[in-house]
Amino acid sequence: MGKGSSGRDGTSAKVALILVGSSFGNVFADDVYNHGDYKFLITSNDGEKRHVTTMLIQLGGVPVIDYWLLTAQQSKRLQALEDNLYIVANKDNIDEFEAWANDKYKKRLWCNEATKFDREYLNTLQDVAALVTEKGLDKDFTHLCIIDGNCCFSPDFNLTRIIEHSFIRDTDAITTFKMPKPTSIAGKLTNNTDKVVVHVDPNANSNPEVFAIDEAVSPSQADNIPEDSYLMGNVYYVHANSVSALVAAANNRENVSISARFAAGSMVDFFRQRIADGHKVYAHECKHVLCLNTLNQFKFADSFFKFYASQVRKAMEDQKQKHNDTNMAENFKTEFSATERKKKEMYDKYEKKLTQTNHIIPVYVVKQELARSTLDTDQIMTEFEEHYAAISSSRNSEVTLRKSGAGGAMQVQPQEKKYTLPQRFCDTSTWQHKPVKQHAVFTTTNSNYGLKAPTPQTMPSLFAGINGSFTNKFPGLYKSSGFTTAKTTSKVHKSLDDF
Repeated sequence: MGKGSSGRDGTSAKVALILVGSSFGNVFADDVYNHGDYKFLITSNDGEKRHVTTMLIQLGGVPVIDYWLLTAQQSKRLQALEDNLYIVANKDNIDEFEAWANDKYKKRLWCNEATKFDREYLNTLQDVAALVTEKGLDKDFTHLCIIDGNCCFSPDFNLTRIIEHSFIRDTDAITTFKMPKPTSIAGKLTNNTDKVVVHVDPNANSNPEVFAIDEAVSPSQADNIPEDSYLMGNVYYVHANSVSALVAAANNRENVSISARFAAGSMVDFFRQRIADGHKVYAHECKHVLCLNTLNQFKFADSFFKFYASQVRKAMEDQKQKHNDTNMAENFKTEFSATERKKKEMYDKYEKKLTQTNHIIPVYVVKQELARSTLDTDQIMTEFEEHYAAISSSRNSEVTLRKSGAGGAMQVQPQEKKYTLPQRFCDTSTWQHKPVKQHAVFTTTNSNYGLKAPTPQTMPSLFAGINGSFTNKFPGLYKSSGFTTAKTTSKVHKSLDDF
């Protein structure tokens, strides 16, 4: 039995990438509406309820969906991407995806025909199952890589590693990340979202096996979660042998746990059932998951991507300056280690690639491989949190949360804006306009401001008369002050010809 094929020919198995962008962004839209700013993120047309298309909002100038597509292009298993890609949208935001997509990706859009007016809400599991059934992905032995668009990883995220390990191991897989510290900004921003604790093998070096998955924990009970716990991410790998079970789980709506009350919770129930049935599920640890469920989470993620891009540019300039040094360049082969030479080659390679794209693609996207090998994301995140905390305190934009409803869900408290008159305008006696007097020799009119009156001294001798007034004739000897084009001859050298 070949690895990654489950008894079939390895070349017959393929991996389909499913980007789930069918979320309406209810909490996000309410935050934007209550906050008063970022109204441009709400893209509701006439006849549609207020919603935010999370996958199309920009982080550091790049839409979230473009970030996922550029990450997926690094994986050979997903190529050709335009043939193995499926984008799930709802009936309210399908027009927005069509406006974003080019001719290549418009054919990969799929609508679940759900609107915000529908009483029966479709979750991630039901969306994926309906897509699989309609496209026949459960018939041609296809592995599924499912990405929920309500979250985003840091720029050093390696999707290729997850797909390759899962393909070789021939099993299902999920992504996990360590629970952020409650005192950190990332921890405060995730307090208002449900959390799913994952129990993994503590003795495994990397990619451990999952022993159990707990039900989703509400924000009111999040304090009971240990700090060293692993939480479930938003990237899932479903083996081809498990696709039929995924479709069956989506059709079974009788046993719905507390996890299924939010969109991605249905995937939690599916993997919990797979583990209970004796199937192996492995976990891939990722760093720095950036949720996009609220406005404050979006502002944090957007600022982080911009800060990360500035750090990459700074590293490039430092590396370029280092290797442009004359003394070091002469002794490059002897004094530089193999690691330093490899870094320089990578910088030159990606600098050339960035120049070819005319800097359209951001630095942090083009240089993902470079960032993973030369930059410390943990250190950058630590520096950014300090930077973000200073900016937040100076702008008086600290995160304010309040409880609402019986479930104790946390929502953004709209801040009261204070409109006060600046100190320089408090004294009404200073409101009178006092024009500044101009110099006496300058002429000031509506058409000419600060124009000096013409005088004979400012006019060339060609146009000025003897008496200093304008004339239409030349009473004296005509004298031209123009440019002389005649060839000149040196009389000194001409006299030397006589000798």
